[in-house]
Amino acid sequence: MGLGYLVVPYPLGYVTPMSISLVPASAVSSVVHEGYANDQGASYLADFGNLVDQSAGIPASEYEASAKLLSDFMQKGGGNG
Repeated sequence: MGLGYLVVPYPLGYVTPMSISLVPASAVSSVVHEGYANDQGASYLADFGNLVDQSAGIPASEYEASAKLLSDFMQKGGGNG
């Protein structure tokens, strides 16, 4: 289950962690470009695939609650420090 996409501004791309935005999957109609790929990205996707396998069967309501907690935490400046 994809909750959203991590996106970076065009044409600069990733510059710092502050250049990353989270866009809800429901707000995206198409992905224009998948971005730069390298060995580190491939490793991340493999790890992410393992997470997907381990989380199979978890109800969507639990994902929703977790996403809301994370969003609330970030809105209150939880990532600055």
